[in-house]
Order: sequence, then C-alpha cells, then structure tokens
Amino acid sequence: MISVISRRRFSRKIVALHIPIVLAGLLILLVVAIFSPVLSTVVEQPLDYGLRLQFAQMMLSGEAVPPRLATPHVLFESLVILIYRVFPVTSLRDAALLIAFAFYIILALVIFGLFVELLASPITYRAGVICIVATLALMLATPITLLSPHNVYFGYIGVNVYHSPTIMLLKPLAVILFFCAGKAFCPLANPGKWLLVASLVSVLAVSAKPSYSVVIVPALVAIACYRQWKGYAVQWSLVIAIGLPTTLALGIQALSYPVAGLVVSPLVVFYTWATLFNPDASAWLLPKFILSILFPVVVYFSYLKSARRDLSLNLAWLCFVIGATYTYLLAEAGRVEFGNITWSGQITLFILFIASLVFFLQQNRWLMNAGVHREGSGHFLLCASVLALHLVSGIVWYLAHSSGMPIFEMQTNLW
Repeated sequence: MISVISRRRFSRKIVALHIPIVLAGLLILLVVAIFSPVLSTVVEQPLDYGLRLQFAQMMLSGEAVPPRLATPHVLFESLVILIYRVFPVTSLRDAALLIAFAFYIILALVIFGLFVELLASPITYRAGVICIVATLALMLATPITLLSPHNVYFGYIGVNVYHSPTIMLLKPLAVILFFCAGKAFCPLANPGKWLLVASLVSVLAVSAKPSYSVVIVPALVAIACYRQWKGYAVQWSLVIAIGLPTTLALGIQALSYPVAGLVVSPLVVFYTWATLFNPDASAWLLPKFILSILFPVVVYFSYLKSARRDLSLNLAWLCFVIGATYTYLLAEAGRVEFGNITWSGQITLFILFIASLVFFLQQNRWLMNAGVHREGSGHFLLCASVLALHLVSGIVWYLAHSSGMPIFEMQTNLW
C-alpha cells in the first residue's frame, strides 16, 4: 500500500515538472517563429542596431566613440564583442542577432514564469496555454494607433519597439527588478537569494539602459517610506539591495561619461521630432497618451476596489507616472532629437501592461480553471476588447517592421 502511494506521489511530481517544461518549450518555439522576421530585419537597419554595432567595432579596435554619440551603458556592445570572440560567428551583426534571439526568449520565459508563479500554480495545460497567449500578447501590444495609420509611434508612448537593442536588453531585467521590488513588502522565505538577485539585476539594468533604474528607485523608496509610516512591515534590506547598487552604478556612469545634463523643457522632444521626422509627432498628444495607456486605465477602473489594494499594480502605476513625467517634461541637453529620456515612459508602460494583465487575470481566475463566468462579464469583455485593440495595433507595427522597410522611410511614412 505504501509503495503504491509513493508511486502515485512520484507520478504527480513528474507530471507537475513535465507540464511547465513542455509549455516553456512551446513558448520558445513560438517566440523564435514569430519574431524571427522582425529581428532578422532590424539588425540590418542603420539605426539603432547599426550605430551600436559601430560602437562595438570601435571598442573592439580600441577607437574612441564620438562624444556626442557616446553612452555610458555598454552592456549590448560588451555582449556583442563577447559572443563574437567566443562563438563561431562571422560578424558582429551575427552576434547581435544571436543576442536579440536570446533576450527575446529570456523575456518570454520571465513573463511566462511570472504568470505561472502568480496565477497558475500548480499549473495545468489549460492555464499554461493562457499564460503563453498572455505572454505573446504583451510582447506584441502597442498603443492603439488604428486611427493614425501614418503616425503610429511619434507622440505615443511605445509599449513594444523593435529598433532599439538597449531596450531589448533592459526588458527582461526590468521585469525581474519590478518583481524583486514587490518582494520588499512581503515576508521573504529566502532573503539571501532575493538580495543577491536584486543587487545583480540592478547593476545589469543600469548597464543595459538606465531608463528603468531612474524610476524604480524613487518609486520603491516612496512606497516603502509610506508603508513604514503606516505601520506596515518593509524589507528595507531589499530596498537597499536595489537602491544602493543602482545609485552607485548611475554615479559611476555619470562620472565616466560627463554629458551636458538634463533640461526641463516640456514637450520639446515631440516638437523636435515633428520638425525632423514626422509633422504629426507633436499633434494630438493627449489622445495619443490616452490611447497608449487605455488597457491599464480600463483594467484599474473596472476593478477599482481591488485595484486600490493591489500593491504591485500601484507600484507599476507610480513608476509609470514618474516615467511619463520624465518623457513629457525633460530632455537631454544637446541631444534632444535622440529622445533618450522618453525611454523611461516606454519601459514603465511595458511593465504597467504586465502588472495590469496579471491583475486582470487574477480577477478572472475562472479562465484558468475552465469555470463559467457569471459576475462582472461586462468588465471582462470591456478589458479584453481594449487589449485586443492594443494587440491588433501591435500586429500592424510588427508587420511593418518585418517587411524590410528602411528605417528612415519608416520614420517619415509610418512613425
């Protein structure tokens, strides 16, 4: 009898391990199949991959990068050089393509793992398929741009972009960093592990692109201080494990690559884009802003009572508010047209989409369990419909980038 029970327990463990492995393998295949056309195209473009590969070539040969183009975050260039030297690739561009595939797969697995951890543990095939669909939707979604087919980027806050290798590196790191930040407000079973992961990811995020680091630290500290004032427990060791390495890394970057600094000049980036690239870049900014964030807004107000109590969702919203403030009010002196400050708005909106979709699925757990939805069906249909509009717009954006259209033509006729 004991041996039979033991065999059954062993079988359940095998099944529990088998399902996520099969689903993760399926997700990897889908990511490679879906994003191969886009990645193979964008690495050939002169911007931004082309510039970054030029920087990598300069670093490889010991040349100095022109000061106006130099950036302190060189994780992408360093990885390209490492792959080029270690693996049998014929060019730096081939190395960049391998890195792009690797980080898209890592991003997909990180988001999928987050869904499984928060929504579907223990996991079933039904729940796993829903997590896969949600993951791919998040990797494709963009602002709702169906009403402006010739202006689908400038003036909006992007959710997913393909042309930037540095934001591609940052995305999975930002998701992990956000998850670590959320752990600062709950008991930790293994604090040493979380402190190590948080510290390491904090440094890597700054090295990839500091756009999320300059947002998550003030947001995390603000919420930690508020909760401490209200008498709630705060894992200050984790707050420090994120804040201290981030601050030191940012300080080193600032000292190593002195730049002209930031200027407070509301909307100047959008006006500059309108002059240089697309006249519609500075038009209808408020509607574009609303259409950029419509899904998170609809989710929050559809489930307002629960949303107000969800700490992770509100942390994501606070990060986005800070990132959007940077986007609309600040600019980089001497390099306004680069729009480097706007990346904070984009990466925080991407994280907000993830947090909002996690929260939405938590409010509709019947999806995971093949149940029947009886209450709040109007809210569910509204949120799902808005997400579908973001996804359709994202598919249009995806098809444009996979078509091979030159980047400068895309800026003029599409962005």
